Amino acid sequence: MTEEALTKFLLGCLIVAVIFLIKVLLSVSVSNYAQKKGYSKILFFCLSFFCSFIITLIVALCCEDKTKKRKMEESLNQIRNKQIYSQSSPTVIVNQPTKADDIQKYYDLYKRGAITQEEYEKLKNQILN
Repeated sequence: MTEEALTKFLLGCLIVAVIFLIKVLLSVSVSNYAQKKGYSKILFFCLSFFCSFIITLIVALCCEDKTKKRKMEESLNQIRNKQIYSQSSPTVIVNQPTKADDIQKYYDLYKRGAITQEEYEKLKNQILN
């Protein structure tokens, strides 16, 4: 083999190696993009490497983003769980004292001697009026 033929052979090998490296880098970038969208990195790498890089890139760009969909589903589930929890929590009913309850309370105080009959009548009249 002559020196000129050896140079052409080595130059050809270098060009093939550069093309191979570029193809690997492009395939890795497409597969990383697909992985960010929730798809298999290995699948998209193989498609890009062994098939057309451009077609695989178009497929990756057109695919629905699974991670966003998954996050939305998780958010909806959390909202549903909060609604179910809030619906299932017991309702506390606070009874407001009525006029009769207030009068009964002052009557009990009067019977125990804590207030006089005059004070009781005065408080009762304030509640009724």
